[in-house]
Amino acid sequence: MTESPTRTKMIRAIAVTYVVAILILTIRAGEPGRLEWWLGGSLLIGLMASPIVAGLWVSNKIVGGMAGSLFVAAVACIAVVGFGLQWYTMFMGPSDAQNALVLIVVPILQWLAVGAAFAVAWFLGRYVGKP
Repeated sequence: MTESPTRTKMIRAIAVTYVVAILILTIRAGEPGRLEWWLGGSLLIGLMASPIVAGLWVSNKIVGGMAGSLFVAAVACIAVVGFGLQWYTMFMGPSDAQNALVLIVVPILQWLAVGAAFAVAWFLGRYVGKP
């Protein structure tokens, strides 16, 4: 599938911005001076960034046209909401063990939301507007 260079640049910009935001979030919340933190932190960064980066990659490779643009917008909204929940948990909410679960549960919910958005975009791209 051939995509426009402008859309590809926009998708890359969203992905890079999200990964950098997650990196800053985890560095501010953690102890980056310790090696153990980097070992665990890299897994957490990967877990937190993977649903959005994978969703944007899929949008550029599989879903095209107007449905692809809607899918990119949906993934961007999922990213903003997930990042906001993680930011609130790390810096504004009470510090207890239950709040730490948010850092694991939010990416799982993001995977589910990205999957649902992909299914809708794929359906729209394949069946809606076709004669």
